Amino acid sequence: MAANATRESVAKNALVIAREAAGRFGQHKELCKKFVRSFESGRETQPDFKFGRRKYKALLQRAANHHLETISVDLNDVEAFLSREIQDPDPMLLEVLQVPKVQLQQSIELMMADIEENALRYMKYFYEACDAELPERDANFNQQSSALARDAVHQWRERQLAQQSNGLSPDAAIPVRLKNNFDVRFKPRDGARILKMRELSAGKVGSLVKLDCLVARVSQVKPKVEVVTYHCEVCGAEIFQSVESERYTPPKECPSQRCRDNKQAGKLRHNIRTCKFVKYQEMRVQNVVTCSCRWRPSVHQRGAFRCPHAHRVAWGCDHCNWSVHTLPASLVPCT
Repeated sequence: MAANATRESVAKNALVIAREAAGRFGQHKELCKKFVRSFESGRETQPDFKFGRRKYKALLQRAANHHLETISVDLNDVEAFLSREIQDPDPMLLEVLQVPKVQLQQSIELMMADIEENALRYMKYFYEACDAELPERDANFNQQSSALARDAVHQWRERQLAQQSNGLSPDAAIPVRLKNNFDVRFKPRDGARILKMRELSAGKVGSLVKLDCLVARVSQVKPKVEVVTYHCEVCGAEIFQSVESERYTPPKECPSQRCRDNKQAGKLRHNIRTCKFVKYQEMRVQNVVTCSCRWRPSVHQRGAFRCPHAHRVAWGCDHCNWSVHTLPASLVPCT
C-alpha cells in the first residue's frame, strides 16, 4: 500500500509540474519573439551594416538572401537576454500577456531550464519567431542558390491559394517549413556537462544533451520528407500534411471547404515536386573509452549538414562531440 501511495504521489507531482510548465508556454513564446527581434551582441563582434549589433536579425537577413541554411541559437545569448529581462521586464510584454510582473519574472527565471528540458518544443517556438521576423531580400541576394526553383513553386502556390481563399492571406495556409529554406538549431551553453552513454536515462527524454562518442556505423544520406503536398482531382485545392515522425498516413479524402460544401469525397494525388525534403542520416555511436556499457544508441541527423565531407555529417570511426535531443522512437536498423 505504501509503495502504491508513493507512486501515486509521484505521478501527481509530475502532473502538477507539467501543468505549470504548459502555463508558461505562452509567455515564453513572446519572449522568443522579442529575443530574435532585439537581442544585441557584444562589442567583440563586428556590427552589421543594416541591423547593427542585432545578431539574429542579421542572421535572418543572410538566410533570406540564401547565404545561410542554419540559424544557430546560442543558449549563452538566451541566458544573457533572460538575465536582463528578469531585472526589468518589458512593460509592453506585460500589457500583451496580461500577467503580473512577479509572475512574468518567475516565468523568465524558469525559461532556461525549460528550453534545455523540452528542446524540440522551444525549437519550434524559435522557428516561428524567426519566420515572423524574417526580413525581405535585398541587393545581396544569392542568385546562384539552388533554392530559386523552390521560389518559383512558392510563387505559383501563392497565386493558387489567393484564388481559393476568401480574402485570407495565402501565407496563413502554407506551413512555415514549406515557406522557408532554413533550419533552427540550439547551441548548448558553455557550462553544459558532457554526458556518458550510461547517464542517458528516462529523465533525459526530450532534453538537449551533449555526448562525447565515437561513430561506429553510418548510413547513406537519404531524403526525408517534412511536408507532403497533395492535389485534389475534384476541386483542384492543394493540401499540406506536416510529417514529424518516422511514418505518416496520407489523408483519404480532400478536407477542403469546397469539397465539404459540395459534399464530395475528392481524391488526392501526391505531388512529389512540391514536397519539402531534407537530408537525413543515421549513425550508431559508442563510448570513447571501452567500458561495461555495450549500448549503441542511434543518432539521427537531419537538415543542413555542416562538415568538410561532401553530403555527409560523419564517417565511421570519427570522434564527435554531439549536441542532441533524446527521443524514444521505433528505429530502422542502420545499413
